[in-house]
Amino acid sequence: MGAGGLAVELLSLFGKNKTVATRRYLRFVIEGMKRSSTWEDLKHQIYLGDDRFVERVISLIDANRDVSEVPSSQARPRPRQLSEYSSMEKDRNRAIARAYESGGYTLKEIASYFELHYSTVSVIVKNSKSKT
Repeated sequence: MGAGGLAVELLSLFGKNKTVATRRYLRFVIEGMKRSSTWEDLKHQIYLGDDRFVERVISLIDANRDVSEVPSSQARPRPRQLSEYSSMEKDRNRAIARAYESGGYTLKEIASYFELHYSTVSVIVKNSKSKT
């Protein structure tokens, strides 16, 4: 599908009439620009929504549920210490990428350890993904 087809498909999500759909899409984009960063709205690195939404979702989770039923093949292993990633890899960027891929650390935690800005760590992680 070409770019024109994608644009029509996108607009169709906002209405059947092109003029109405375009106006609604523009309003949607403007409202999105007024919001804070999506990353700031991320709660517990799991939930994306306001505090009421997060509380409602958490209330739906059975606190007495036996979580041992999660198959070990699906359980995430504990991440290594950041110092281990650093000593395992000769290349700093590869150590950073492996630490992030472990799922155990945020960009800011990794950045703090390696004494970098988190945006630099983000670029390193992104570049490592493009090489694989």
